[in-house]
Amino acid sequence: MMTRLAYTGNIPALVIYMAVLWLCCGPKLGAEEGSKPQPGALERASSAYMPLPEDLPSPSTFKVERKWTFPYFLVWPSIVYHNESRNAVLQIQLPRSIQQASWQWDGGDPVTLRLPNQESQRIEQTAALIALPKTVGVHAGQLRLDETTVDLKVRVVTAKDASLPHHQLDGGYPTDTSGTPVIVSIPEDKGKGDRRWWALRTRLPAGTGKPVFLGDPLASLGQTVLPEADSSFQQRLFDEAFPDNAGLIAWAALADSQPACVIWSPGNAAIEQGLWREDELRFIDVINQSMFARGYSARCFLLLPPLPVAERFHERAIERRHMLRRHASLHNWTIIDAERLAGRKGAGAELETGGIYTRYPNGEAQARIRDRVRNAFTD
Repeated sequence: MMTRLAYTGNIPALVIYMAVLWLCCGPKLGAEEGSKPQPGALERASSAYMPLPEDLPSPSTFKVERKWTFPYFLVWPSIVYHNESRNAVLQIQLPRSIQQASWQWDGGDPVTLRLPNQESQRIEQTAALIALPKTVGVHAGQLRLDETTVDLKVRVVTAKDASLPHHQLDGGYPTDTSGTPVIVSIPEDKGKGDRRWWALRTRLPAGTGKPVFLGDPLASLGQTVLPEADSSFQQRLFDEAFPDNAGLIAWAALADSQPACVIWSPGNAAIEQGLWREDELRFIDVINQSMFARGYSARCFLLLPPLPVAERFHERAIERRHMLRRHASLHNWTIIDAERLAGRKGAGAELETGGIYTRYPNGEAQARIRDRVRNAFTD
């Protein structure tokens, strides 16, 4: 039975009151608190629980050593004209302040590089334009950063070489099996050479290999513009922002098969990603010249991509379609216009629900393009 005490202003009486209160109520309160689960009890009871050491060091106490990469080519032209002056972009990391930098090809005179001012602020990387050699062959160069020397290498070939060394893409640009950038050098004839040798071309034997489809299959709703896959044709499918570079890798593996028909579909990735450039047109020259050098001819078709659905791309896409059509026609290629086959603008990509579009034509519009591709294979 709990004794009631009243505080009368006497301090000793207050102390006695608090002591009695604790003796009567303290054990009960402690029992109630002990019945509650302690924080983290369920986690500690789990078999997956792994206790951390009490002396776990702070991340700020760890020593970090940064790994600096050697300079490397970031961008280079994949197809150039003879005697055309072109540059490559070299990515350079600067682990320390560099006072002098220069580059040279094949033991020639060094060319000084102007690096950013590193006194006002710390700059860890920069890019430099390096003039590319024009002659055919493997070119060895050097980049000097103060006392450090880095070897550079590029490989220049022609479309008429017995074999093209293109092996894979590195950052969207072609390299050989050793990772060396590869550049194809071709004459700039704007189709004149093709027309001049037309009589000879007609006397070249037609390719007897399986037809080839290179590039974007214009996929939509799980279907493409390709006929059902079978052994009657070869395909190298890609949806790249640089379809000419990807095309070089594919063609290097197929050129010697002497296909009877070649269809190239550049697609719209270059426009949609804002990376289109006129160098793309030159891939047509490479295919023509490599076939003639191998002594055969083929029926060549350009599958001209339809306009993108988004209207913000139309101005650039129309310019590109015009240039592709003109260049292909100058080089005696036949045009398969996916925009015209799909119907009025946008109709081929709009779903029946309305207001929803696929990236490329679907349904009947896609079937019309597919029929034309099938006819090109069998003509």
